[in-house]
Amino acid sequence: MKVNKMATIKKPIASAAPETPNPWGDLKPIEVHSSFMKFEKIYDGVSGTVIDIQHEVPGNKFDFDSDQFELIATHGFYHNKDGSKVEFETGSRVIVPIKHNPKTSATKKARTLKIGQVVTFVFTEKIDTGKGNEFKNIEIYSDGTFDEDWLKENRPSPLKGAQEFFGGEVV
Repeated sequence: MKVNKMATIKKPIASAAPETPNPWGDLKPIEVHSSFMKFEKIYDGVSGTVIDIQHEVPGNKFDFDSDQFELIATHGFYHNKDGSKVEFETGSRVIVPIKHNPKTSATKKARTLKIGQVVTFVFTEKIDTGKGNEFKNIEIYSDGTFDEDWLKENRPSPLKGAQEFFGGEVV
């Protein structure tokens, strides 16, 4: 019988003895709740402010790379495969993956988005590709407005940085 050596459980290389006090005390990890947007049913979607953009995030060997947009949601929902509906709380972080395929309008539209822009992603239709799978059409809507309050709080001012670096006032 052949044994797969990759499946064996290995002991940790090093660990603290139980009596060793933790020098970091009672530090708690920072909890950032974010979830991936799933497009299962027509009209699943999310609206919010774009706070991060990652282009061409590697996919698996069977999939396209994706462009990923992190939003602070104002509203939205999706359905799980079992049909249950999941609603986003206002202010929650949502990552919206869009398959990177330069031939699709979603990829072309997604490439125009900017940090701070208010957008809506909506699953509008399934299209038969003729290859045994369906293409999910994701529409991206924006009237070009930006969340000025979010930008003021989160975009560092180059002048403020220079002032802190050099000291004194910037004239």
